Amino acid sequence: ISGGTVTATGGTATNGDSYGIYASGHGEDYIGVKISGDAHVTATGGTATNGDSYGINAYHKVNIAGGTVNANGGTATNNSYGIYAHYKVNIAGGTLIAKVTSGNGTANALNKAPKTLPDTYWWRTSNSGAYHKYPASAYIWDAAHTYFEIQKPGYTVTFDANGGSGEMTGADVVSGEYTLPANGFTAPEGKR
Repeated sequence: ISGGTVTATGGTATNGDSYGIYASGHGEDYIGVKISGDAHVTATGGTATNGDSYGINAYHKVNIAGGTVNANGGTATNNSYGIYAHYKVNIAGGTLIAKVTSGNGTANALNKAPKTLPDTYWWRTSNSGAYHKYPASAYIWDAAHTYFEIQKPGYTVTFDANGGSGEMTGADVVSGEYTLPANGFTAPEGKR
């Protein structure tokens, strides 16, 4: 999927699984789902009684290189996954939110931790948690995460001494408000 808008919603399943998007193939190098460009993808698994619910289920890999992706696992008697990859998940760009509603078995937003994350992006594993910049912060993954988000900073703050001296450290701000720090510059002689 390299462009356009895709909305895929799984229906209610009894004694079976529900998928928003399901892709299968063979071979270790097979990419089941690839999302890039300016694609807008929303994939939501439906309610699964005696089964699993998947936003995206891919055999072998899921590659996200661009676009905007929302992958949501639905309510399931067994397991719920936002994105389930049989081999691995690669994230090289784009904006991603993966989450689950609930599962009596495993409830996991992303069953395979990404091998890498773009170093210009930010990530968090809690809807209300703080953002972390990779690789400045250790990327720690465990099976308990039911929410995963990665996105570019909303804006960058930089400071210019404009002929003065001193330095001030800027910031990449993901979203929300930013409070300016105290002035760290010294004005040129005869100026303030």
